[in-house]
Amino acid sequence: INQKRGAELVGMGNRSKLREQDVKRVALALQKSRKTREVLDFLQAQAEENEHFNSSPDLLEIKGKALIDMAKINMDNARKALGADLKARAWETARDNLRQAEKSLITARRLATHPSQIEYIDRDLEFVQRMKEITAKPSGQLKNRKHPK
Repeated sequence: INQKRGAELVGMGNRSKLREQDVKRVALALQKSRKTREVLDFLQAQAEENEHFNSSPDLLEIKGKALIDMAKINMDNARKALGADLKARAWETARDNLRQAEKSLITARRLATHPSQIEYIDRDLEFVQRMKEITAKPSGQLKNRKHPK
């Protein structure tokens, strides 16, 4: 789907109910275009229109992956941030993105029936765990430790 057609489908999706396959197609097109925030907004709007989408393993998996991408963006922002407050806020947002991604992927895995989809979701969940370790708040011991001169 080209960018113009994707924008048309998003607009159409926001005005009417789409079938799950159409929602999946639009979300994947947005994801491919690296429009992570738009993926999440689109899936949220569609889930509000059709409660069934909250129990779709395909859509929950897409949402989980988009949340992982948002966490990556926030991790990059945290590394680049100049002020301590901005840095702390970006790390906290990344941790929150990862918690939401994990929740979405766990639900997707529970609902998935195809073995290959379950395998991909398991890989994503392992990746979330590694990212959670990276984004974990430093322990208090590091603050009190004296650095050698």
